[in-house]
Amino acid sequence: MNTLRNQMYGLVLSMLFALLATGYKAYNSLEKYFFYENQISYGKKVLAETKKIIKQKHSNENFQTLQKFRQQLDENKRQENFSKVVQAYGERKTFETKKNLDFFAKSEKKYIEFAEAQYPFLIQQFRFYGVITLALASFFIFGILVFVQISFLKPIKDLNRKMIDFLNEKYTYQFIVPKNNEMGNLQSTFNSLAQQVLASIEELKELDKAKSEFLSIASHELRTPLTSIKGSLSLLQQGIAGPLPESAQNLVNIANVESERLIRLINDILDLTKIEARMLPLKQDWYELDKLLNKTIDSLKGLSEAAHVEICYSPQSTYILQMDFDRIQQVLTNLLSNAIKHSPENTQIHIQVLRHENGQLKICVKDQGRGIAPEDQELIFQQFRQATSEENPLVKGTGLGLAIAKALVEQHKGLIGVESKYGEGSTFYFTLPHWRKMSDKAPTLLPEEKLAS
Repeated sequence: MNTLRNQMYGLVLSMLFALLATGYKAYNSLEKYFFYENQISYGKKVLAETKKIIKQKHSNENFQTLQKFRQQLDENKRQENFSKVVQAYGERKTFETKKNLDFFAKSEKKYIEFAEAQYPFLIQQFRFYGVITLALASFFIFGILVFVQISFLKPIKDLNRKMIDFLNEKYTYQFIVPKNNEMGNLQSTFNSLAQQVLASIEELKELDKAKSEFLSIASHELRTPLTSIKGSLSLLQQGIAGPLPESAQNLVNIANVESERLIRLINDILDLTKIEARMLPLKQDWYELDKLLNKTIDSLKGLSEAAHVEICYSPQSTYILQMDFDRIQQVLTNLLSNAIKHSPENTQIHIQVLRHENGQLKICVKDQGRGIAPEDQELIFQQFRQATSEENPLVKGTGLGLAIAKALVEQHKGLIGVESKYGEGSTFYFTLPHWRKMSDKAPTLLPEEKLAS
């Protein structure tokens, strides 16, 4: 396998070899330049010191100094010429010593001329290889960056994009065949996992479709006999079959209440299946918020009085919203009825209208109940789920109300949520995007008022 590690090692080693070769050439040129410079300086020093020694009285110390001078001269020819000076001095031949010293001085002059002639070439060679070394170093850095970009950063970015697509439920991109290296193995693993997820999603879609079809068929099949049962019970309550004993009347009342509950449950299931199938159209228009709130509060007056709970709403400004009036009333009814069920006696439920941080209009329903634990706050918006605990027992209901409310609000492009601290009550809210303050124009009408007009 042509791994990225092997590719990186090959690139680094080849570039280092090239850098070392050109760098050595540049260093060698510079070293020769300083070597010639030092030898010229040293040769001049040797001539000057030797002339002083010859003028002095002969001594072994001076003889040893001349021998040291000879050893530090670089070329054999120079050492040979200076050896004649040392030999003549050792034999105490003054004339011969001066003659040999003059000859050495002439040879040094030629050496200096030769060395100085090498300076321009050595400097040019140093600059040439130095520039090549710097260029190779720059190219090496650029090559490493390009290699990292192509082999690591780009594949990681692509893989990250695919993961984000998965988080955002976008599964439409094409799977590519990864390269045979470490990043390719990572992409291949992700591709395998992604394909398994997609296969599971398709299976879940089929199961969900089957569930929705079953619920829809079952609900329709149940609605017809339940409607007949409800009608029959109503006739019995009206005394069409004659007067009923009190015990029988109580049983009929219980059956009537429970049949109404079953019909509401069936209607909720049908609404949910329509929403999931995107077959629930919205009839949106502009309506006054105050009319929506007042109508909903009036419809729940009996329930709130029976629970000894007061619903409080004091409008600060008059707003109109673009919405499906009946569906948003269904959302608000669900939130208020839940608040009533969870509120202790002799407490208040407050309705507030605020502006959300995203600019949408925010309608809040705040109760004084037990509150909801953090781990249950997401759970309660799921189908057939309710928040329960030892301190907060299951309240009678289907567990569909909040799921339907969430779907309806999201179909309006709004948000729904809850803010709660256990033991301190809860604030349920939803937002609607299209709103404005009421103008001096003609007031908006309720759906039934529009039909009447």
